[in-house]
Amino acid sequence: MERHRQRGSSFIETAIALAVVAIVAGAALNAAIATTHAAAVDPERAALQSAARREMTIARDVLKYRGASIAPAAAATTLPMPAGTPLAVELSIATSRTARGAIRVVVAAAASNRSGERAALEATLSARAPLPGAIVHAPGIVPAPTGAP
Repeated sequence: MERHRQRGSSFIETAIALAVVAIVAGAALNAAIATTHAAAVDPERAALQSAARREMTIARDVLKYRGASIAPAAAATTLPMPAGTPLAVELSIATSRTARGAIRVVVAAAASNRSGERAALEATLSARAPLPGAIVHAPGIVPAPTGAP
């Protein structure tokens, strides 16, 4: 008697293979969705970070060019949001001197709503800078004469 070899696959085998493929595809899709959610930009956090960066730039310029200190302060304001409803925020600034005489600046922006979102930036300024457009003479160097003898 001759035996015939079975060719192809049975319905059960095909169903099992499809189930395995569906499980693998589902796991890959779930991982992709989780990654997308983790990488998504939170508009509230982005607005707070932007406000803190803007205020830090101003504070650094004041301290860098004027050399004075800034009194600790806090101000309540609102920030525009993409959804249309402004976000109530408290901006604060504090300065302190380091052991080497540099100025440490901390600017924070905190949402006043229940989310508790907060963004803070810190910078250290070690030396004052000349005002833009000022002529700076290095110590020991004499400027060239401007008039003819």
